[in-house]
Amino acid sequence: MDDWWSSSSDSFSLSAEIHEVMKAKEASLRAWVGQSPQLNMRRYLVDWLINISDNIFHFVKMEEDSKVPKISELNRCVDNRFELKEYLHIELILLRSFCFDLVIPTAAHFIDYYETIALSADDLLKYKGYGDSCSDPSILYKKARLTVKKHIHYFLEISLQHLPFRKFLGSQVAASCAAASRMCLDLKPCWSTALKKRTGWVWQDIEECVHMLIGFYNEDMEAERERQALIHEEKFSVVRDS
Repeated sequence: MDDWWSSSSDSFSLSAEIHEVMKAKEASLRAWVGQSPQLNMRRYLVDWLINISDNIFHFVKMEEDSKVPKISELNRCVDNRFELKEYLHIELILLRSFCFDLVIPTAAHFIDYYETIALSADDLLKYKGYGDSCSDPSILYKKARLTVKKHIHYFLEISLQHLPFRKFLGSQVAASCAAASRMCLDLKPCWSTALKKRTGWVWQDIEECVHMLIGFYNEDMEAERERQALIHEEKFSVVRDS
């Protein structure tokens, strides 16, 4: 179902029922073993899949109808690098790996449902990213939601790239992405009552995951500061030598 998370927030709504079914499903999944010799390549696989997904998305948008594209059409998105039998072979491998059970909830399945309440109108009074340049509360709220969404999906991508997050359930990771985003934006409390009620997780359930996300965030910020400092130094050297 498309946008299942956008229905009423009532506890008996369809979206709440779907959420509970997904949480029950993830709780019954097999434990992750993590013994593949290729696990150190996970980050590169995630980046590759994102690029492929983007290409497929743009391809489908260009189609006039909503039919599922054929393998030959998808193959054009990657410059026809692979043969049909290669696609069929990897498809069979994946199906067997999942025991033909494709309904596996991940953090990405929960993230949109949690994102809808990651920011409240009251948070605008505390949000450090906005000044007095706009007096329309609706515009401020819309901009703030986009900022929160950007941070949430940034943390989601981090969780996909790094193996330590595999020890958490998908709903835990999604909840942690929302909390980490609020923490970065100095929204307090970072784990609101609304998020606690929506996700079913208390702070102690997600605390470790949140701190891991913030740790990777700090590493990225430090790397960016070093990159900017290097750019500044190179520009200064050019001016000094000219």
